[in-house]
Amino acid sequence: MKRLIVIAILILTAGVWAACAFAGDPDILNELDAYLETDKTQIDSPPSIAGQLADHFSADLELRGSYFFKSAPDSPETYADVDDDRLTGEMRANWSSWTGKDWWSFHAAGWFEVGTREDACSGVTHFMTDHDNQKRYAELNESFLNLSHGAAAFTIGKKVFENGISTIYSPANRYTSADLSDPVNPIQTGSWQLACDYSREDTTYTGAILPFYQEKKIPAPGSRWIVSGLQSGYSISSTYNLIPGSLEEMLEILYYYTDNLLKNGRFADLVNDGKSVAVREDLPGNDPGDWGWFGRAKKSMGLWDTFLSAYYGPAFYPVVKLEDSATVATLIKDTPSVYQLAGGFSTTWKNTEFHGEALYSYSIHKQDESYINYVGGLCHTSEKLASSLGLEKIDLLLEYAGEIITADQDAADYILSSKYTRIGRNDLIASVLANITDDLSLHYISDFTLSDNAYFQRIGTSLRIMPGVVFTLDFEFFDGPLDTYFGRWHNNNRIVTSIKWSL
Repeated sequence: MKRLIVIAILILTAGVWAACAFAGDPDILNELDAYLETDKTQIDSPPSIAGQLADHFSADLELRGSYFFKSAPDSPETYADVDDDRLTGEMRANWSSWTGKDWWSFHAAGWFEVGTREDACSGVTHFMTDHDNQKRYAELNESFLNLSHGAAAFTIGKKVFENGISTIYSPANRYTSADLSDPVNPIQTGSWQLACDYSREDTTYTGAILPFYQEKKIPAPGSRWIVSGLQSGYSISSTYNLIPGSLEEMLEILYYYTDNLLKNGRFADLVNDGKSVAVREDLPGNDPGDWGWFGRAKKSMGLWDTFLSAYYGPAFYPVVKLEDSATVATLIKDTPSVYQLAGGFSTTWKNTEFHGEALYSYSIHKQDESYINYVGGLCHTSEKLASSLGLEKIDLLLEYAGEIITADQDAADYILSSKYTRIGRNDLIASVLANITDDLSLHYISDFTLSDNAYFQRIGTSLRIMPGVVFTLDFEFFDGPLDTYFGRWHNNNRIVTSIKWSL
C-alpha cells in the first residue's frame, strides 16, 4: 500500500509539472484554440450519453497522512491486531458524473481508496446493503435516476439523503448512513430510496421510502479508535467468558458504550456468576414494517427558509438488549423503530445568518428514550474585523446543541439506551474561517461537551499551491474523561496533512 501511495505522489507531481508546462507554452494554447474553432459543428451537435458522461465527469485525488503523538494504548488479549503505527496514510480518488436530457438524468458517484494500514480495505461495493465494517477499495456511493414531469421530480436509486437546515450540527439530518472509520471525518453514504419532490409556488413537498437499512461503518477491530476507548490493560478475555465468533460484535458495542456496559448492574451480575457471553447484531429487515417512511415540506417566506419533516422507521442510534438463558448471557445490538418530527428555520440579517432546528424522537415500544434534540446558532461575516486584522474575509460561527429527555427507556430486557452514543446533548460548537489571501486561509473548529468537560479541537491552514491543488495542515486534539465521546480518544492527538488535486 505504501508503494501505491508513493506512485500516486509521483503521478500527482508529474501532473502538476505538465500543467505548468502547458500554461507556460503559448503555442500549445494557440493550437488548442484553433482546434476548438474548427470543431464547432461537433460541439453544436447533441452529445451522446457517453459524451455527456465524459463532459460532466469530475474527480479529485487526495493524499492524506496522519501522525499520532502517542502510541496506541496496550490492549492485551483482544484477539485483534492492535494498530500501533503512529504514522498512517491513505489515497482516495473521488469521482462523479451524470448524463440526461430534458425529462430525465442519471447520476453516479463514488471513490477508490487504499491505505497503509494492513487489511484497511477489502473488496468492492456491496449491492443494496453492506453489514461489514471494512472499507472497500472501490465504492459506488450514488447511482440514481431522476425523472421530471411538470412540477414533480422523482428519484430512484442510491443517493445521499439530506434533511435539515443547520450549518454544522443538524439534529434532523439522520436518515442516511455514514462511514465513521475516522470518527471526526465522517463520510455520508448513499441510501437506496424512492422519492418524489413536488414544487408549488414557494413550497416543495417531499415524500420518500427508504427500503434498505444501511448500518454505519465504525473503525475496524484493533484500530486505535477502538482500543483508545478501553481502559489501560483492558482484557476482553479476562473480563468476559466470550463465546468464539463474538469478538467483532463485542468490540462494536464497546466502541459505542465504552465502560458503560460494565457499569450496568444486571449484566455485571451475570458475568460475575461465570456465565458465557455471546454477542450479536439485529439489523432491520427488508419488510415494509422495517422500511423508512419520510415526508417533508420546505417553504421560503421572504428572507426565511423553513422546513417541517416527519419520519417512521429505524433509528439512527443503536441500543443494547440482554437475553439471559441458563448458561449464556446474550448481548444484542439492536436498532429500534421510532417516530420523528423535525423542523427548522434559517434567515439572514445584514452580515449575519441565524438558524435553528429541533427534532422530537419517540421510541414506539420504549426500547430507547424519547427525547428532543435541538440546535441554534449564527454565522457572521465580519468585514470590519477582517480589515483591522489585515485579512480579506473572516467568518465566525457559533452553535449550541442541547437535548431534553421526555421518556426513559422502559422495555423488558433493554439495558442500555442510545444516550451514551448520541452527540449534541449539551455542546458548544464554534468555527472560524479566516481568508488571508485568495490562496491562503486559516481555520478552527471545536466541539465542547459541557456536561462531560470533554472537547475536540482542530486548527489548521489551507494553501492553494496552484489552480486545483490545495495543501492542508491540521492539528487535532481530544480530551476529557475516558467514558465520554471525545475523552476516550485522548491518546489520538495528531497532525494531519493532505494534498488534494481537483481535476
